[in-house]
Amino acid sequence: SGGSVRMPASSNSIFALKPTYQRIPAVQTWRAAPGRSHNGPMTRTVRDSALLLQAIAGYDPRDAESNLPSVDDYLAFAQGDIRGLRIAVSYDFGRGFEMDHEALERVREAALLFAKLGCEIVEADPPTLHEPEELEPGVWAYAGDHYAAAEAMIPGFLDLHRDELGPHARPIYETGPNAKAWQARRIIRRNRAFGAEMQSWFRNYDFLLSPVIGPAARIDEIKPRDRSKSVVSFLSPFNHTYNPAASVPFGFHSNGLPLAIQIVGRLRDDVGVLRMAAAIEQANPWGQHWPAMAEDMSLAKL
Repeated sequence: SGGSVRMPASSNSIFALKPTYQRIPAVQTWRAAPGRSHNGPMTRTVRDSALLLQAIAGYDPRDAESNLPSVDDYLAFAQGDIRGLRIAVSYDFGRGFEMDHEALERVREAALLFAKLGCEIVEADPPTLHEPEELEPGVWAYAGDHYAAAEAMIPGFLDLHRDELGPHARPIYETGPNAKAWQARRIIRRNRAFGAEMQSWFRNYDFLLSPVIGPAARIDEIKPRDRSKSVVSFLSPFNHTYNPAASVPFGFHSNGLPLAIQIVGRLRDDVGVLRMAAAIEQANPWGQHWPAMAEDMSLAKL
């Protein structure tokens, strides 16, 4: 803990699946991001994620939004051929986002792998979501969701734990009681328009391949981001558009930390995302590989 270890990225040596929004019902008490957060499994293998989906995905009457068309068999990912699928590859979402060159090289290698497996590879950038300019400095329209979720679990949470909150979380919870409903509604409308734009873009592609992030940063190097400025993220856009996506392990950085690539599918094509990830897993298995840091914590201080 503390500054001596590194914060894990989304899937460092772990397969992380973000299913279609509400594929797994949201009935937990803590849910600080309703309308954006996706319940999903993190496992060592693609098959394990499929097994978990088979067990826990589906409609739950406590969550009306989970009433999606059902999937008969998530294990069907192991069947079928990916040959002929059209894959868009984006290295920066068209925003000139600076990325670690080794992380970008993993994306190029993944694109070459899919090309060898018979997929059509096209360089193309998806639509991007810009933070709205109408947000007041220091006020985040979603802060009300976080504040309400914390208060529902621990009444008086902010007063009890204000001094324990870090520089990223504290401003969110302090502005939560004053979050403006009109701002939240405007952002919801913006997100729905962005989702429609993304689904229209996906008509030309079966999947999107992109980076996830570079090697994990040290905890003491993590800085709160300024939400009043536009920030490129490879992962968060699909929280808003509801597409299924996966962070798939794909090799290691020269510093010994794992790297990953992202695969995004069309809305509700969870089985397809599993199938694409399984193609990578078959060609480049990761389940038995651990970073040296996992076995020798003295390396964490390097």
